[in-house]
Amino acid sequence: MRILVLTRTVKDALKIRQNVGEIGFLNVGNTGRFDGIDVSEKLVLTPTIMLTDAEQQALKELVALDPKACMQQVPNDEQKLVKDVLDKLN
Repeated sequence: MRILVLTRTVKDALKIRQNVGEIGFLNVGNTGRFDGIDVSEKLVLTPTIMLTDAEQQALKELVALDPKACMQQVPNDEQKLVKDVLDKLN
């Protein structure tokens, strides 16, 4: 069975990942673009992923649980591992 779950925040995705067994594909594309928080208060990881400090921490925890978590806005885009993008920040 395949199920698609959409969340508004990385925190919500983290909660789901913590409480669900294996997840075949975890994509955080488009996170933080439409949450009403001014972009000046966020870290822009990519043009489609903008995170507050709390979301950045949640994303690090999510990657620790699921190192294969990726970012991909649309199916034709290249899948980039979130951990690789985070590693470049440090």
